[in-house]
Order: sequence, then C-alpha cells, then structure tokens
Amino acid sequence: MTVSHLAANLGKIAKVKPDLRKKITNMLLNIDKTHHESGRKDLIKASVIESFSEYYNEIKNKEEVIKFVETQLNSKSPKTRKVAENFLKL
Repeated sequence: MTVSHLAANLGKIAKVKPDLRKKITNMLLNIDKTHHESGRKDLIKASVIESFSEYYNEIKNKEEVIKFVETQLNSKSPKTRKVAENFLKL
C-alpha cells in the first residue's frame, strides 16, 4: 500500500476507532517528519487532508488541523492546493 493510500484510509479508521483518533491525527499532522522527498510529501498531504475530512467533526484539536490545511494552500502540488481549498470551504 502506498503512503498516500495509507494516509487516505487512516481517516476511515479514525472514524470507527475513537481510541485511535488522537494518535492518527498526530501522525497525519507530522507528515513533514517522514523520510519522503519534498515533492512526494506535498502530494501525500492531499491524502492527509482527505483523511481529516472523514472524521473532522470528531477531531479535538481542530485548530492544528485548520492551520495544517491553510499551509497547504501554498503547496507545490496543484492537487493538494485544490483539496485544501475544498476542505476550507466546508
């Protein structure tokens, strides 16, 4: 499974496993600390944002998530910018 698919599916897991939400949220927010190259991380962040949208209403630290998404409005990845814009419209 690619990292993008994993990131996208973590939102589904967080939705049904409340005890893992905080850990999943922190893991997704820390994508920049991974070993992936910069361009790849930019694309993975689109999946991270999609994942957040799966369980956003249940997220406790919404401010951190919003800050992360807002930062992606300046992403090098057009897909990530578009996903971030759509997320912030909700």
